[in-house]
Amino acid sequence: THKYSCRHCETTGIDVKIISANTPKPLIKGSMATPSALSHIMTQKYMNAVPLYRQEKYLKSLGINLSRQTMSNWIIKSSRYFEPIYERMKEILLNQDIIHADETPLQVLKEENRQAKQKSYMWLYKSNSFEKQIVLYDYQTSRSYEKPKNFLAGFKGFLNTDGYAAYAKLKNITQVGCLAHVRRKFKDAMD
Repeated sequence: THKYSCRHCETTGIDVKIISANTPKPLIKGSMATPSALSHIMTQKYMNAVPLYRQEKYLKSLGINLSRQTMSNWIIKSSRYFEPIYERMKEILLNQDIIHADETPLQVLKEENRQAKQKSYMWLYKSNSFEKQIVLYDYQTSRSYEKPKNFLAGFKGFLNTDGYAAYAKLKNITQVGCLAHVRRKFKDAMD
């Protein structure tokens, strides 16, 4: 930010008042993360599939010491800015006629109140529309029926899944099977 003072007052010994513009509020309190730097890191990671360790090496080659842990913390802390967008996308998704859903296990290290060997799940929900294509992820610590029930609350349409029993318990939803999973059963039978 620019700072201004009267040079004449400085030379004549008059009390000099320094005026400076207000500094922009930081994106992350106590951090040097700028919106453009964080945008670049996230674009590289999520759109261009450049993992943080490779970004760290690249930045180091430019003389910038920015650790992948710091970049990861910036991404996590800035996620709150995306919550309104996520909620709006979810609202649009739940108004679709067809949603595709699946869940996959993953292991999270150093998660509060959980052992590293415990499985967690990333639930994926995708629109069928090409015009308003939406893909949302929902991290959960279990694979219970309550997880899709809570996420899909208010949805009344066709749910395309792999046949996992939890989906069949959902009310006001017509479950349809995934053809790729059906094909596997035929292939197994043929073998």
